[in-house]
Amino acid sequence: HLGWPSVYNIISQPAEQPADPSTVITEVLRLPGDFPITAGFFTERVVDFCANANLRTITDLARFTYNPSWRASALAFRNFGKSSLAEIEGFSNAIRQLDKTQLLEYLP
Repeated sequence: HLGWPSVYNIISQPAEQPADPSTVITEVLRLPGDFPITAGFFTERVVDFCANANLRTITDLARFTYNPSWRASALAFRNFGKSSLAEIEGFSNAIRQLDKTQLLEYLP
């Protein structure tokens, strides 16, 4: 410090918030908000997991994955492994990134 006044201009940018899943599903994908998981292209184990976790719609599943600890919660269920986890993670990432091409793997 040489006696010069120091001025720090700190600009904080707000963290980018992920899009609300119901908005993505209804407005971007143009699917009904209550679109059932069973009507998608998910594996049987993922459908079973969703039924056990009381996740009935794709909006429910997308909201479930917005919780940072969803992986730990999911792995607590019986017959839920790495491939099912990867499938749900792929769906969640596609919703967050609005990747319509990747969403075609899971939704009609």
